[in-house]
Amino acid sequence: MKRNLCLIVAAPVVLMAAVLTAACASDGPAVINGAPQAEGADAPRPAIATPVTGDRLDTREFAGLPPEARAYLAAVSRAFRNQDTQFLLAQGEKTFEAEVKPRYDDEAYLALLYRSGPYAADTPWGKGQTAKLEPLAIRGIEYIDWEEQGPMLAIQGRLIPKSGAAIPCKIILAWRLTEPKILGVYP
Repeated sequence: MKRNLCLIVAAPVVLMAAVLTAACASDGPAVINGAPQAEGADAPRPAIATPVTGDRLDTREFAGLPPEARAYLAAVSRAFRNQDTQFLLAQGEKTFEAEVKPRYDDEAYLALLYRSGPYAADTPWGKGQTAKLEPLAIRGIEYIDWEEQGPMLAIQGRLIPKSGAAIPCKIILAWRLTEPKILGVYP
């Protein structure tokens, strides 16, 4: 019985590998960027783009995250990946947005909202520390850890810029609201 089960499971895998191998095989020279390339060690290799780091919501660290919060964080991740500035700006909790947004430009407001850079620390107000968050310079967010803090969730993360080092951030999520929102750090 075990042998038959192994054959049943292995047959489709072997068949798929054969199909993929046949589909990838080619009689002619390799083609890179539409131009045929010479074979051998001297052939140029295509540049490998650095992939956008996944948001990590599917890891075991986030297994206990409430489904509503997970869906919301996935939407925030998608907005960072797609550089959807309007969505990112609209995620502030109503009172926070009313008090803080009118006093700052969009980039400074986003830094306060997503607690990025120095605002990710528990005591962010060091000498002369100001931060700006420019969504067009960010290619993704990676969530690191989370904890429940009363009715809020504190999500540690890092923003992945197009160039340079990762930027720490901390999202305080009021996830039990009818529409989940983020509570930024008050200046």
